[in-house]
This record gives sequence, structure tokens and C-alpha cells, in this order.
Amino acid sequence: MSTLDNRTYRFSSAKHWDRCLAFGFDAPGEGGLRFTSRLGVSAVRVGPATSISAVASDRLGVPTWRAPLQSSGGEEGLAWLDEFDGKQGPFPVDETIRTTLRLQLDRHWLWAFGADRVVRYDRMTLQKDTVVPVDRLSGGEDARLLDIASDGTEGAWVLVDEGERQKVVLIDCQGCKAIEWMLPCEVIKAAEVAIVNGGKTLALLSPADQRLFLIGAGDGVLIRAISLGAFDRCFQARRISSDARARLGLSGFSTRSGAPRWQFYLLDRQGEVIDGPIDSPFAPLPSTSRPEVEIADFAVAGDRVWFATNSGLWRLDAGDVSGGKEAHAVLLTPLLYSPPDGTGRGWMRAGIEIDLPEGAATEVSFATTDDPETASRIETIMANESLPKSIRQDAIWTLLAPDPDTSRTFSVSGGSAFGGKVDVPLFGTGDAWLVLKLRADVPPFVGSPSLRGMRITYGQKSLMQYLPAIFSDPKNDPEKLLRRLVGVVETTSQGIDAKIASIGRMIDAEKAPGEWLDYLGSWLDLPWHSALDEGTKRALLKSAGYLLQWRGTKRGLQRLVECIAGQGGSVEVIDVAAEHAPMRLGGNGLPGTALGLLAGYRPSTATLGLKAVLGRAKLGCARGQPVDILVPTLLIAISSVARIRRINAPYLDSILAQYVPAGVRHRVRWETVLERGLDEQADGLILEAQGPGTLGTDTRLGRTVLAGRTRLQIGTGVEMGFTLR
Repeated sequence: MSTLDNRTYRFSSAKHWDRCLAFGFDAPGEGGLRFTSRLGVSAVRVGPATSISAVASDRLGVPTWRAPLQSSGGEEGLAWLDEFDGKQGPFPVDETIRTTLRLQLDRHWLWAFGADRVVRYDRMTLQKDTVVPVDRLSGGEDARLLDIASDGTEGAWVLVDEGERQKVVLIDCQGCKAIEWMLPCEVIKAAEVAIVNGGKTLALLSPADQRLFLIGAGDGVLIRAISLGAFDRCFQARRISSDARARLGLSGFSTRSGAPRWQFYLLDRQGEVIDGPIDSPFAPLPSTSRPEVEIADFAVAGDRVWFATNSGLWRLDAGDVSGGKEAHAVLLTPLLYSPPDGTGRGWMRAGIEIDLPEGAATEVSFATTDDPETASRIETIMANESLPKSIRQDAIWTLLAPDPDTSRTFSVSGGSAFGGKVDVPLFGTGDAWLVLKLRADVPPFVGSPSLRGMRITYGQKSLMQYLPAIFSDPKNDPEKLLRRLVGVVETTSQGIDAKIASIGRMIDAEKAPGEWLDYLGSWLDLPWHSALDEGTKRALLKSAGYLLQWRGTKRGLQRLVECIAGQGGSVEVIDVAAEHAPMRLGGNGLPGTALGLLAGYRPSTATLGLKAVLGRAKLGCARGQPVDILVPTLLIAISSVARIRRINAPYLDSILAQYVPAGVRHRVRWETVLERGLDEQADGLILEAQGPGTLGTDTRLGRTVLAGRTRLQIGTGVEMGFTLR
């Protein structure tokens, strides 16, 4: 087993994953990397087989498309799907919609444009709402509008060509020019624009230069330029579209097989290929003269793509209807360095936490080098963001040329027997640099793997240092057979290391597993019940020292009941015997026993009132003074939320019996208070009791039915409300 001073590379946060080259995974989040869903193999036609010339989709994936009007002689209108997936339209439209090169949708508006204007329409009525002429967007005489993209917040970005320069302009929801950026000099002849990354990034396509440019929407600075020839040397991109959030689509043609053939790529928000090339998802046309489906436009909505074709509207997604296909994802770590120390340099193990569904498999490999020049070339390749990550992965792995003597490959299959962790021994090499490669293969319809974390440990301190020198000296083990054997023992014993390292966590009140709380409560001899709320149990453990120190006192009892009341609750404890001393009524030198005002009494004791008259009734004590019958009593008032009261109240007497001194009685009054934040979350009043109730006395808003003795109505059936009194 390794010692505690071993050094480790950890990958767990989004910033850590960004240092890796990850292909086939979604953008990193706090939960790690998740496998990206792939599109199916067969598109599904929606609606009749009529020619569609343009399509747009909103964030919910609901499409609107341009199709021929019925009995119109070829004139086009707009149609869309309603909330029940029923077709509406097509309806007549104006010239701008009929001729626009791009339709864009957001929640309420439909956007279209011409060479000299941008027009916004009401989405449902198709009435013009705003017209923005080109002279409001540019002062150039020859300025013309090239493309538009919805910004996702009821505005639109416009790509403007001013001749020598190009720029992008944001039209806000009021129809006013909000932002204007001249395109960076690296962007040459951009023809189309899309918005991605939740509106933070603009994607610009240059068909002439065959490059995809990503620039910041907030500052206009170039983020990345991607050469599309890296996808396929024969691919020529012609159109770009996005869902404004996390997906981009590229459509074009490939000449790899001779004649131009349509191709499509689905990209993530960083411009990396998720799926593609896709070239034949459509069923062929029945006509023998035109067997190929011609694509006029497409729209992206998450893991769903709508295609406008000469044979109708088609949908391709990751669902069962579109079929499934096997997919894979590959992650390559950055170049990791093991510095020399007193015992030399080296690598120990890699611990990988990954969720693998049944049928999926992962393969882990590593390669090392001791050549500084090779390490420098790897760093250069990693930093070259003009190439897709998959291309850089292949180039780095080829450059390393893994040596079978210094590298290993480990394969693990997912399923119920898989524990969610892969331990890979990295022994047998003393090279300075290491790269780890992880590949996940997923068959269709089995679920999505996710990579939660990864730890790579380096350093030579291990069990080897405790072996006699005749065994541990590398000169006596030239084939490193013993080193590898010890390495396997160290790697397979990580479960023991993990248990030892987690001992402190197991007795921490905040981090201990729920099943450990009852054990800790009994171990510390706290007042306890296994049915208490988990939050109450953790509060008792946090206050264990205080409760044990002040056991049997009001101070300790106050803290105990506060734990029972829970967060947001309040407690009041009154010790009747101690805080309300008896008052002398008689005596003062006269014969007889002095009468005391008793703080408590038994049910059998006579009381002043209808049953007894002062001087005519005997106090309920057989012998001694009247105060001898005084019983120590505690009055406890608890204000708590309904959920905590419902769970903890049945066990409060048992808890107090374990903490309050014997012979001390107690009375408890519970009051339910409104849980914090409930008024913001609820859409209306919570009715828990029958009325009527009086505000300020026995009810509160949100906790009872407000009602009077009679209901006031106008005529019959019209209810005016209720009476507040």
C-alpha cells in the first residue's frame, strides 16, 4: 500500500476536465463528463410528402416550416405543429417570409430577413411587430444583410456585410441596436451565423475559407478557429444552424465518392464533432427519376434535428423510432509529469470512477516518454485548437507510439457486477511523462456512461522500499517482474486504503453515512431514538460534547430540545420549581402552620374555589409542610415545522426520559410554524383545517381555510368570497 505522502493528479471539476482532450462527451459540469447521446440511423417523416424549403425550431423542439399553399400554384406559406403534434396551416405570408434565407423562432416571435431589412412577426398571428431597416444597423451605402440568428432572449443577431469589413449586430427585444462588433481579422468572408452556449458564443461559417469561427458574444474576441477539412478533406460546408444552447449543425457536400453527396455533422458548443458524418438517413423517393432526397434547410433542437427536403419534413433524433447505433467516446489526459525525488521518479496507479450501464465497456491505456523533445511536440499538438480534439488525440497517441513493454491496456465491462471504479497499475516505467487514454464503447439503447473522477498517483514510495535490497534493487530485477507483482498487490489493495482514509469521515456528524448515525449515537451514549429525523440525529451528534457536559441541567436540556425542534425552530424551557419559588401567605408570629402558594398540585388536592373555602379545607399532605408535596416540573414550548414535528414528536418523551433527572415531570406544548421558503414556492394557500378561523387568534394565513358562517352570493352561483373577522 502506498504511503500518505504520495503525490496525485486529480480530475473532478469542470476546470480539470477542460485540460483533457475529450471527444464524444458533453461539456464538463460539476458532476463530471457525461456520454453524449447519438442520433439514430433513420429519419422519420412528419406530415405529407410535399416540398419544404425552410424550417425553424424553438427551444422545445417544435418546428415551423415553409411549404406550398393548397391550390396556390406553387406559392408558399407557413405551417407548424401545435402542442398535440397536429399540423396547422400552411397559412399565407408576406414577401419577406416567402423569400428569406433563414427563419428563426423564439418563445413569442418569428424572425425573417431580406437584403435590406429584418422583420419580427408575432409567432401565432404572423402579424408584423418590428421592422429594422439596414440603415439602422450600418452606415455603409453598400451594406447588406447576410444572415440572422435568434439570441434566445427574444432578440436576434444579424450578420452585416459592409464590403471591406463584416460585423455582427444584436437587435434586442425592443427592436433596438444593442451591441455591435466588427468581426476579427481572422474571420474571412463569413456567410452564416448561429448562436450557441446559451447566447455567450457566436458561431460563424465561412464557406469560402472552409473554417468555423467561434467568437465571444460579449466582447467580439475570437475564441477558436476550426478547419473543417479536418472533419473530412472532401467535405464542403454550406450551412450552419444551432439551438442557441449546446448544439451546432453543419450541412454540406462531400466529393469523396466522386459525385457530390450530402453530409451532416452535429457539433457541441465548442465546435467538436458529436455525430457524423451522416449521409443517408432518409428513405429514397418512389420516383425513379429523382431517387435522392434533396435537403434545403435544417434546424437543431438539442438531440433532435429537423430537415426540410423535397420529400417533406423529416425528424432525426436519439429516440427508439430513429433506431440506434453503436457509439464511442475517448478521453486523453494532458501530459503528466513525475518529478524526480530521493527515490527516483515513477508512476504508481490510476483510479477511475465511471458509471457503466449493462452492455457498455471501457478500455484504459497509458503510454510514457522520457524524451523532452517528444513532450514538447505533444504540448504543441494539445494547444492547437484549430484541429478537432479527435484529430489531436490520434496525433498524440501516434507520436507516443506506446511500447508494449512500458504500457498496458485494461478492459472492463459494465453491469451489476461492476463496482463503478477501475484501478490501473502504472508500474514498470520510470519515464518522466505519461498520458492516460480512456475509451468508452456503448451499444444502442443501454444508457449513457458518465466519468465522475480520476486520480493518477506518481512517486516511488511503495511496498518496494520495505523489501530487502537484494529484491528491491533494480539491478537485481532487470525485467521488473517483482516490481510489477508488488504493483498489482498495491493496486488491488486500494479498497483497504480507501477504508482507512474514510475512517475520519465515518465519525463526522456532517459527512457520516445515514446508516452510521444510530451507531454513533449509541457509542456516545446520547439521548437517542432510531426513528428521529436524520437532520435531528446529525444535530445531536454535533452537540454531543455540550450535551454530555451539561447533562441534567436546564442548559443542556435547552440545547437538546433545540436539536429536536430542527432548523428554524425555537424552544422555551421553564423549570417551575426553580424559577417560581413558593410564596408565604401565613405565619408572621401567629400560631399554626404558615400557608404557602404551591407551584404545582396533585389532582386529589383540594383547590380554592367551589370545592373549598379558605380555612375550611385541609391541604393534601399527610404530614410535614405543604411545600413537601411540590413536584419538580418542566414546561417546554417548542415551535417547529410540521415535517419535523410529525417525525420527532412521538419520541420526545423517550428522549427526555434519557436526559432529564428521575422524578422530574414535564409538559410539552408544540406549535407548528410555516416552513421557511414555503410562501415563495407555493402557488396558493395550503388548506389544512376546516374553517371558520379568526386571524390573529387561532389561525394564520396559509395554514387553514378562511371561512365565515355564511357565504355571500349575488343571485345564484356567483361567490363573492369569505368573511374575515
